[in-house]
Amino acid sequence: MTSSGSTTLSVSAGTTPAGSYPLTIAGTSGSLTHTVNVTLVVNGDFSITVTPTSLTIGRGGSGTYTVTIAAGPGFSGTVNLSLSGLPKFANSKFNLVSVVNSGTSVLTVNTNRNVAIGTSTLIVTGTGGSGVHSANVDLIVQ
Repeated sequence: MTSSGSTTLSVSAGTTPAGSYPLTIAGTSGSLTHTVNVTLVVNGDFSITVTPTSLTIGRGGSGTYTVTIAAGPGFSGTVNLSLSGLPKFANSKFNLVSVVNSGTSVLTVNTNRNVAIGTSTLIVTGTGGSGVHSANVDLIVQ
């Protein structure tokens, strides 16, 4: 870096446990050193699981999945749920579109008689804190 300007420092927390970590950043030019103290805050994480992993329904039928959000150490917050991958002529609804910390939401999938027979992979995604996690499940229409 030149005598004036800026630079970017990137820090990867990896598997560091949640918490606050003091850091000292030093810049040196010749015999002159300047330091600044900062705090790195590592947020906790969560996991998402969906059961069953495969659901079979008839055309015009409906079924449910249970979405479980489990907060890991240090995670505190809201996880927003979303779904993708539904076949045409199917719709869905979460009984809770947001889960606070840990909990469950029931996902109901409805089809009408025009839905195609076959298997679709549904992707249930949870977004919360600084994390995004997904779980894949199968929807089999007979």
